[in-house]
Amino acid sequence: GKKEVELLPTKISDIITVSCEFLLDQYKSKNVELVFNSNHLEHIQVNLDPTIFRYNILNNILTNALKFSNPHSQVIINLFREDNFLIIVIEDQGIGIPKSMQESIFDSGKKSTRSGTSGEKGTGFGMPLAQSCTLKMNGTLRFESIDQSVSPDSHGTKFFLCFQILSDNKSKNAA
Repeated sequence: GKKEVELLPTKISDIITVSCEFLLDQYKSKNVELVFNSNHLEHIQVNLDPTIFRYNILNNILTNALKFSNPHSQVIINLFREDNFLIIVIEDQGIGIPKSMQESIFDSGKKSTRSGTSGEKGTGFGMPLAQSCTLKMNGTLRFESIDQSVSPDSHGTKFFLCFQILSDNKSKNAA
């Protein structure tokens, strides 16, 4: 709440690329592969605050994905277009979020921190901050998760970020 949100036309794929490069050494040190598939949507722009998006939203989700992943697994980022919306899906094959924590993961007033797969610590403030910042930029953030204790063979978490796409310059020029 200390910095004003400044919405700017932004190519989200550029920010994701920079974040992936920034976090690559952390991922390598835990032997987790970080994969980004832009699916030919590099040109799409959305209105957001690039700094807040990178540090308060994207990096929080990507560091949590790493924290709860086991070595020799992957964290995959995919971009999808659905009508006038760009959807960023960040999927890990980690231990998942227990049902008991799922309802309060975005609530800053409730404890939602636990140790990572290698004993990493957290504050419990990352996801409430990511949710708050996403809403301030007129986006949505939701997740689906399957806890490892419920499904030992198929578990992990998917985060879905959704932002409205700015109108394409191509369609403006064609008119």
